Amino acid sequence: MAVFESYAPRENLINLSRLFFERSKLKKHLYFGQDDPLTSHLYQILHRYSGKPLLLQNLLDSGCPPDSRFLWEFDPVFGAKETSALLWLLCQAQADQQTDKRTVEILLKQGADPSFRTPGSGNSPLIVAALSSQPDVTLQLLEAQANANVEDKSGRTPLQCATRVGSLESMEHLLNFKANPDDESLHIAARRTKASMAKMLLDRGASIYWQGIHICDYRTPLGELCRNASPARDPAQLKDNLNVFAKRLPDLTKLANGRSFVLLALDNDSPFAMTTALLKAFRFMRENLNSDFNIFRELGGVCYSLTMYVRHFECRNRFSLDSERRCCNLDTCPAPDLEKLLREFGCRDRFWVETAGANQPPGVCGPPPHVVEEQKLVESLPKVQEQQTRLLAEERARARSNSGRS
Repeated sequence: MAVFESYAPRENLINLSRLFFERSKLKKHLYFGQDDPLTSHLYQILHRYSGKPLLLQNLLDSGCPPDSRFLWEFDPVFGAKETSALLWLLCQAQADQQTDKRTVEILLKQGADPSFRTPGSGNSPLIVAALSSQPDVTLQLLEAQANANVEDKSGRTPLQCATRVGSLESMEHLLNFKANPDDESLHIAARRTKASMAKMLLDRGASIYWQGIHICDYRTPLGELCRNASPARDPAQLKDNLNVFAKRLPDLTKLANGRSFVLLALDNDSPFAMTTALLKAFRFMRENLNSDFNIFRELGGVCYSLTMYVRHFECRNRFSLDSERRCCNLDTCPAPDLEKLLREFGCRDRFWVETAGANQPPGVCGPPPHVVEEQKLVESLPKVQEQQTRLLAEERARARSNSGRS
């Protein structure tokens, strides 16, 4: 231990370590943390001298297993779990994004497992390398046969991690090694308005219609952009990202959980900016605001056009309103501006109940023809019943009169 705790010059330290390992008769002390990882020589070299790969080479040449396992706590949620020297090394470098590639190369060549996963969290070297934006190390691991589609406990993949941190180079390496582009990475690129990443994923086979399961509530990538992107973060990037999707000519009539893309934009935390950007990017949306796919259908069959949806749901203080007021009229309320925006594009008020035989609510407007006919039928029923009752009474009266004569 004294050899590694000294501050001897680099060449002296390497020579001393070589002599020490060659003369050592006991191999147990070379293992990474059989009792206490902090006292092992492999730990000391990786922790204190990760930039001096010859020290590591001497240690491994002396018989230390490159894939030594030990207990370490990366996440208090999962507690101390078994990890490998390679994974531990990458995790230590995650904060400053500096891992010595030569050290990684030596561990891999000597047999370290590039696809090791920790019990519990399912963390792996490739996920850590992608998350810490280290494309060179990512490529090293892939070339050593690391699984490009490995997932951790929460379902995160290396491609998702690389997309989240904005590493185009890491994404390209992963895709070259057959990472699945339909792992919701496109949803992440869309949500974070990263046009170059969205384009790369689409060019490499990601489906524009893939419905995200893990993090996107079954929305498509464009739906995720409409619902959760931040327009104020970078308006130019938002425009570029929308244009990337527009060039793919998606089916804009598709719904996500009963909501059209415009409805998802209205539900965005910045609804006016997002809806404006969406309508500017897609002519089809501007020209079809009154189409049936833009109708919001509530449980119970109540139907709202976009303007009526805004009027009923977009007031941020609606919980404090009585039934006679449609908006709080506060300066921060987006509803008036949204309604004005939609009307400028020709959106009409429509509001009705679609359930057969149901009474229409106060303020019903613009119902479809079949609802109008049903409503007329419902309204005529009392008159028909009254007429039938009257006719039946007349028949009975005639019958009694005839029986009296006989």
